[in-house]
Amino acid sequence: MAAGMRPEVEEEGAHSLLETVGSLLSDYGWYILFSLIVVYLLVQKLAKSYRGTRRPCVDTAAIEPDAVVKRQEALLAARLRMQEELNAQAEKFKEKQKKQLSCYNPLSGEGGGTCSWRPGRRGPSAGG
Repeated sequence: MAAGMRPEVEEEGAHSLLETVGSLLSDYGWYILFSLIVVYLLVQKLAKSYRGTRRPCVDTAAIEPDAVVKRQEALLAARLRMQEELNAQAEKFKEKQKKQLSCYNPLSGEGGGTCSWRPGRRGPSAGG
């Protein structure tokens, strides 16, 4: 007799479980769906950023010292070349500044460019 009641209890438990899950989904289904979408998007973004920051594992013994030295020398040469270009640009800028300052005389009226501001009339306005 106990063996005969077993399927009814299991069936009743399954029915109760389905009813509980159904009411949970009907009450909070949209919230659960949106939460799952947000979690999925976050996982995708984090996995993508993790793949981007992870560097391939390279055995240091496999790197040839000659190649490292050549790469460092090339890097140093590129830095020196860029520094020389920057120094040349700075020198040109200094020369240009000196030339502008030597030509500028505020009392001559020159060098003001398009600035021709004059104070307005001092009398009363013509309204009335």
